[in-house]
Amino acid sequence: MLASLTAVLLLLRSQRWVLAGIATTGLGIKPQLLWLVLMAILLSAIRERRFRFLLAAALTCLVCWAGAIALDPAALHYLRDASGPTLEISCGARGLLRLIFGVQHTWLQWLPCVPGAVWFILDWKKHSTRWVWRERLPLLLLVSLASSPYLWFHDFALALPSFVALAARGAWRSPAVIAGWFALQLIIVAPEFIPIEHIRLVEPTLSALWIPFWILASRAAMALPEGNDEPAGDRPSQSNEALVL
Repeated sequence: MLASLTAVLLLLRSQRWVLAGIATTGLGIKPQLLWLVLMAILLSAIRERRFRFLLAAALTCLVCWAGAIALDPAALHYLRDASGPTLEISCGARGLLRLIFGVQHTWLQWLPCVPGAVWFILDWKKHSTRWVWRERLPLLLLVSLASSPYLWFHDFALALPSFVALAARGAWRSPAVIAGWFALQLIIVAPEFIPIEHIRLVEPTLSALWIPFWILASRAAMALPEGNDEPAGDRPSQSNEALVL
C-alpha cells in the first residue's frame, strides 16, 4: 500500500492519469485504513474532471475482481462470509469503546469515523480550491488511520510518509520534537508489557496521539530559523520533498 501510494502521488504529479488510476487500486488492499485518502483522491479527480483516471481505476478493479473469481468462483462468498465475523472482533479505539459499553454494540465500530469525516469535510472545504498533496497528505494519513473502523497497531506503518514529511520540513532540528517522538513511542508500546487482558486494544488507540504530535511538531518546524549549518547540496529542496511523498 505504501508503494501504491508513492506511485499514485508521483504519477499524479507527472499527470499520467491512466497509470495513476491503475496504481490507485493498490490502496484497495485495505481500503478501510486509507478511506479518507481514497475520498480525497476521488473528489480531486471529479473536481478536476480527470475521467481517464476514474475510468482506469474502475476498470482495473473490475479486472482484479474478475481474475480472483476466475481463479476461485467462491471468492465473493469468502468476502461476504468473512466481513461479518471480522467486524465482531474488537480492535483499536472502536474495540475499546465496545469493551467499555458492551461488545454487542457493533455500531460503535463505526463511531470513530464520524469525527474523521467531519474533519475531512472541513479540511476539504478549506483547501479544495488549492489542494496540494505534499501539504495535505501527511495529516490526512494520520486522521484516516486513527478514524478507521478496523485497525490494528501494526497498520500505523502506513503513517510513515507523514513523519518523513515532518523530517523533510526540518522538525528534526528541534530537540523538543525529538524528545516528544521518543516519549510518545514509549507511551504507545508500554501496554505491550502490561499483563492485562485486552490491554493490546490500547496500543492502536494511543497511536491516535500521533495527530496532535504531528500538528505541534509541524508548527515547531515552521517556527525554527532556517538552518545555515548544512551544505547547500544536503538541504532538501521543495521538489525533493515532494518526491519523498
